[in-house]
Amino acid sequence: MHKSITIRGLDDKDAKTDAIKNYVWDKFQKIEKILKTEDQPIYVDIVITIISPKPAHVAEMRLRAPRYTVIVEKENPELYRAIDEVLDVTWQQITQEKEERKHKLRKEGFRAKLKKWLNI
Repeated sequence: MHKSITIRGLDDKDAKTDAIKNYVWDKFQKIEKILKTEDQPIYVDIVITIISPKPAHVAEMRLRAPRYTVIVEKENPELYRAIDEVLDVTWQQITQEKEERKHKLRKEGFRAKLKKWLNI
């Protein structure tokens, strides 16, 4: 899995940058557990934009896997809430995609068994 995080609006040497990165990677572990069973390679790009004059921060996540692509962007006055919203929506979309794929595979398996039983 290839992961990258970009923080815009802060210097790389700023202590806040490390704190934000650590927070994101701690929260990302929930998604990482789901992705362990997926085909590789998986690319994860997280971009956090801190806007000083305007009281809103933007968190964006792009996740590309062989079977699907998830792009989520959220804007919130509170930085950590924006990060949480992006990660939660991403987790929901991944689990929904996996459930749909599982349902489709089960349905196809049932059809194959039915054809075998009916000798079609």
